[in-house]
Amino acid sequence: MDWWVALNTYGSDHSTLIGLLVKWWICGRTGHHWAVEGGPSFGPHRRGTAGGGQCDAVLCRDEAAVGIVEVEGTRPVYTIEKVGKFFGSDYADLNSLEFAIILIYSCMLKGRGDKRCFLPCAPREVLEAIRIVSAKYPTKDVVLITLDKTYSRPAPGIRCRTEYYWGTPRRIRGYLFRGGQESESQVYCSKDKG
Repeated sequence: MDWWVALNTYGSDHSTLIGLLVKWWICGRTGHHWAVEGGPSFGPHRRGTAGGGQCDAVLCRDEAAVGIVEVEGTRPVYTIEKVGKFFGSDYADLNSLEFAIILIYSCMLKGRGDKRCFLPCAPREVLEAIRIVSAKYPTKDVVLITLDKTYSRPAPGIRCRTEYYWGTPRRIRGYLFRGGQESESQVYCSKDKG
């Protein structure tokens, strides 16, 4: 996986992150793996309600949809709950789902002055939401990937235009959940020393 690309992308890296995950999937087994970006909805929704339950991508093997990709910066718990709706969908073409990859990246700021920082990607409520979905669908793996950023002030060059660009990608970590439990975790890539 080209995680170094994510560690060197500033601002809204949403599209880049979706692309990296799709590329990883397709290159893993050329000819059998493919993807649908701007994925379909998990089911019908009431007219006039916000959102339609679409995902960022569906990962497919041969003719079957096997994975859901969600990349999120601002509404992680909502997005995790949406993954559960995909797992429980009544649509026949989603019954073959085996896993979901949820990548959460830092983009929300808090504090003032020297205390200004990005909120953590995996606070307790995010991990609990994943445990709930994973427990409800124990035969489906849920991979949580977090991309943490540090607040770097002042940012050099073009990054000085808005503090949104002042987030320096620092570490990418993955967690695997099965049957409601975190079964393993590892740091995929890091700029941290030591």
